[in-house]
Amino acid sequence: MKLRKPPPTIVEEPTGWPGRLWVEGRTLTHVSDVEGQAELKRGPGSKTDLEVFHNPAMSGNRTRSVLLLEQCLREDWLTKEGAPLRILDGLAASAIRSRRWLNELPVECSSRLLTTICDINPTSLSWARKNHQTYPQGTIENAAWNVEEDYENGLKFVNGDLRKKVLEHGWQWIDLDPFGSPVPFVDAVIQGLSRRAVLEVTATDTAALCGSSASSSRRRYGVRAVVDDLRHDTAIRVLIGHIASIAAKHDRIIEPLMSVFDDHHVRISLLVTKSKEKASDVFSTIGWRIHKPTEEEIQISISAGLHPAGSDGSPQISALVPYDNQPFGLIKGRVSGPLWTGPIGKGEILANMTEERAQEYCALSEMDDSETISILEKVKQNSGSSDEKIVEKILQTSSRQAIRAVAGLAEVSPVIHLPNTYPVDMLPAIIGNIAGPPSPSKLAKMLRDDGWLAERDILMVPAVRTNAPWSVIVEAIKSLSPKFSDCEE
Repeated sequence: MKLRKPPPTIVEEPTGWPGRLWVEGRTLTHVSDVEGQAELKRGPGSKTDLEVFHNPAMSGNRTRSVLLLEQCLREDWLTKEGAPLRILDGLAASAIRSRRWLNELPVECSSRLLTTICDINPTSLSWARKNHQTYPQGTIENAAWNVEEDYENGLKFVNGDLRKKVLEHGWQWIDLDPFGSPVPFVDAVIQGLSRRAVLEVTATDTAALCGSSASSSRRRYGVRAVVDDLRHDTAIRVLIGHIASIAAKHDRIIEPLMSVFDDHHVRISLLVTKSKEKASDVFSTIGWRIHKPTEEEIQISISAGLHPAGSDGSPQISALVPYDNQPFGLIKGRVSGPLWTGPIGKGEILANMTEERAQEYCALSEMDDSETISILEKVKQNSGSSDEKIVEKILQTSSRQAIRAVAGLAEVSPVIHLPNTYPVDMLPAIIGNIAGPPSPSKLAKMLRDDGWLAERDILMVPAVRTNAPWSVIVEAIKSLSPKFSDCEE
C-alpha cells in the first residue's frame, strides 16, 4: 500500500490566534480570548463577537462521544472487523470533538477513522486547522486516511452548508451539534446516513422540548409538553420521537443507544437502520404521556405494556399510552406528546460508561500526557501562578471532569429500558399524608430488596426508574417517609 505524502504545513494564523489555551479531555486547543471560552462553567450564550464558537459546558457531551465511538469500533457495530469508519462532524466549530476522537481513542481505533469536519464559517475551520497542526493527532503510518485524498493527518476540512455537504456521501457516523435546535438539519442528515449508521444529536432548545415555551414546542416539534418534574424525560422522548418520525419518512428505523439531559441540553445517540417494513411500524413506539391519569388511562397503558400491572386505583403521576389512544382534545396541562414511548437507551451501552473507563481514555495521565501537562504548567506559571501543586491540580481537575461526564450512567443501566420514572419531589402531593419526599437511593434499594428492578435515575431532578407496581411503590414510600400525623405525635 503506497502512502500519500502529508500536505504542506500551513503557517497562516487565523484572526485572533492564539486566543486562550484550553484543555478538554486530554486534548489541547486554542479558543477565542473571550470570557466563557476557557472556563469550567456554562459557555457563551451567544456566538456574536467570537472568532470560533467553543462551549466548555459541552465537554461531558464530547467525552461520552469518545467512549461511545470506542465501543462501536471495538465491537464493529457498523463495519467489518478493522475496516475504516466514515464520520461527519457536521457543525464542527472548533473541531474539538473530532480532534478528541483522534487523540483520545486507542491507536487501533483512531487509525480507522475517516473524519470530515464541516462548518459554514471559514474562520472556524481556520482555527480548527491551526489547532490540528499545532497539536497534531493523526501521525499513524498505517492509518486509513493515508490512502485517501484531502486528509490532513486524519481530518478533512470542508467549508459549506451541512445540509448540502451531508448528501455527498453515505456516512456511517454523523454528529449533529448545532447552536440551538437541530430541527433544520435532521431531514438532510437522515438522508445522508449509510444503511446502518450512528447518529448523535444535541439540542439546546430545551424550553421547546420541555414545554416551557409552548409556541416553540408546537412550531418546531408539533407537540404539547407539560412542565413538571417529568419534563427532562419528556424532553428526551420528544426529541427521539421527532427524529424517529423523520427517519420513518426515509424508510429508516431508530434505536436509542444513550440519552442524557445534561444541564442545558439534550443529547441522544441513535442507531439508524434502513428498513421500509419496520419503518411502517414507527407509531408502535410513539404515543402520549398523560399526567395524573385516570384509572381507565392507566389500564390502557398497562395493556400496552407501558405501565406495571398492579394499580390499586389511587392517583398516579403519569402513564404512557399508544399513539392510537390519543386523549380526547389533548387536554392542556395533562397531556404531553406525541413522543417516544420505547426505551431511551441500551443497558449494555450505559454499563460501559464507567468512571474508570472515562478516566482511562479522557483524563490526563502524568505518564502518558507529560508533554501536554508541561505546556499547561508553563501557561499557569506565565499567568503569575506560584502554586507548587499546579500539576496535581491539573490532574485532579481533568479526572473530575471525566468522572462527571458519566456520573450515574453505569448505575442506571439495568433499568434504562423501563418506561416509568418517578420524580420523588412529586410524590407527596400525589400520595398525601407523608412528611416529604423519600430519598431516591433508599427507595430504589427498598424496591430492589423486594425483587423489583429499580435504580436512581439520571434526570436533572431526583427520581427512581423502576418496574415496580404503583401499589408497591406507595407502600415503600410510606415506610420511608413518616406521616404528618406521626410527626405531630
